[in-house]
Amino acid sequence: MSDSSSKSPSPAPHESAFAISAWGIKNPIAVGVIFIALLLFGLVAYTRLPIKLFPNVTFPAVTVTVTQSGAAPAEMETQITRPIEDALASISNIDSTTSTVTQGVSTTMVSFEIGADLQAKTEEVRSKVAQARALLPREIDEPTVQRVEIDGAPILTYAVSAPGMSDVDLSWFIDDTVTRALQGEKGVAQVARVGGTNREINVVLDPDRMAGVGLTAPEINNAVASVAMDATGGRAAIGGREQSLRILGSVKTLEALRELTIPIGGGRFVKLTDVAEIGDGSSEVPPRRRARRRLPGHEDPRVQRRSGRGRLGQGHREARKGAPGRQVHPRDLHRRRDPRRL
Repeated sequence: MSDSSSKSPSPAPHESAFAISAWGIKNPIAVGVIFIALLLFGLVAYTRLPIKLFPNVTFPAVTVTVTQSGAAPAEMETQITRPIEDALASISNIDSTTSTVTQGVSTTMVSFEIGADLQAKTEEVRSKVAQARALLPREIDEPTVQRVEIDGAPILTYAVSAPGMSDVDLSWFIDDTVTRALQGEKGVAQVARVGGTNREINVVLDPDRMAGVGLTAPEINNAVASVAMDATGGRAAIGGREQSLRILGSVKTLEALRELTIPIGGGRFVKLTDVAEIGDGSSEVPPRRRARRRLPGHEDPRVQRRSGRGRLGQGHREARKGAPGRQVHPRDLHRRRDPRRL
C-alpha cells in the first residue's frame, strides 16, 4: 500500500552551493556596489591604521656601565671589564655577553634567552656587580645597571646653531627654553642635549701664593664647598608661632665668591683672590663628544617618545610644534639670564 502524500524532492547539494554565484550573476549592480563599499572601507581603515616606529617589544638584555675619568682603554679592560664579566658569568640563561671599552668608559651588555624574567635578571646582575665592587678600582664612579629598553630610544635629533652665541649660552638656551617647550608636548617623555658645554666657575690656584700664606689645595677646596650650600637651622618660636630657620651660605654672584675669606690660623684670614684666579668659564668637552659633533657651535637635542605613543609621525609633529609655540628667540637669552649670577 503506497503513501498517497507525495514529498517534494530536496534540492541537490550542488544546487545550494551555487546559489550565491547565481544570485551574483543575476544582480551584477548589487555585487558591484558591495565590492566598492568594501574597497572604500578597507582604504579608510588602512589610512587610520597606527604604524609604530618602535613597537612595544622587550628583549631580555641588561647593560653595566662603569666610568673612570682619564683611564686608558687597556686599563679599563684589565681592571674593570674582565672582573665584571667574570662576576656575571655565573648567572643562568645567558645568551651572549658583549663588552665595549673606550676612553674612560666600560660597557658590558648581557643578553638573556627569550622568555627570561627581565626584572629578576636585572636584580641578579645588580647583585653580582655589587659583589665585584671590591675588586674594582676605588677611583671609578658608581657602576650603573639598567635594562635595555627599545622604547626609550630617541626618535628625533635636532642640530641647533646660533652664530651670535657662545657654546655656553647656546647650551643654556637649549636646556632652559627648548627642552622645557618640548617636554610640555603630548607624547614626549624626555629631551636630552648631546654636545655643548656647561657653565663653570674656574678657580685656578697659584702655588707660590698658597705657599706664601701656608694654605693647601684641600683647605681651599673645603672653604669653597662650605659657601656653595644652604643648610637648615632648626626651628624657633617667633611671635608665638613656630618658624623654620635656614642658613643661607651659598654665594649668588661671582663677586661674592671672590670676596670669600679663608682662615689661615692665628686669627688671620686671606681672600680667595689672593691665592687664586677666579673666572667665569665652561666645562671641558670630552674628546669623544668633540668627535661626535658634526659642526662647531651645534647642539643636538634628542627627543624620546613616551611609552604607548610610538605612532610614526605623531612624535615628529608634536615635537616640531613645541618650541615655536612658545615664541622664544635666542636673542631673549641675554635678557632672561643675568651673567653675573651663579
